Amino acid sequence: MLDSDNDTCRLVNKRNASEVAPPPEALHKISLSDFSWLSEQIFNGVPCLVTDGETDLPKHAKSELIMFRNLEWFSAAVIPMSVGGKVIGLVGFATMDRPYEWPEFLVSDLVIAGQIFANALSRRDQGI
Repeated sequence: MLDSDNDTCRLVNKRNASEVAPPPEALHKISLSDFSWLSEQIFNGVPCLVTDGETDLPKHAKSELIMFRNLEWFSAAVIPMSVGGKVIGLVGFATMDRPYEWPEFLVSDLVIAGQIFANALSRRDQGI
C-alpha cells in the first residue's frame, strides 16, 4: 500500500511458497522515488513485467537491477492497484529459480486481481 505521500510503499500482506524464504525486511517499506523506472510505470498504470532481470531492465533502471540481484530474483511482475484512477498500491510476483515470460492472459488476470485487492482495501479503509 502507498502511504499518503505517494512515495512510501508498505508491505501489507505476503504469500510465498513454503520452500521460499519470506520477503526480506528491506521490502517491508520502500521508497518508490528510489526506483525511477518502476515508479514511472506504476503511476502510469502500466504493469512492470521483467522476464530476465539481467537483460530486460532498461539501462536507467539501475536501482531495480540492484534490487533484482540482492533479492536473487530472475523475473518479476509488479501490478499497480488503483481505485478511481488513483494508484493506492502494488501487487508483485517474482520467480527465484528461472526467468519467466509473463503471458498476456496471466498478466490480464493479475491486473484484475490487483483491482479486486485495491477495491477490497479501499472498502476496508472506508469502513464498508
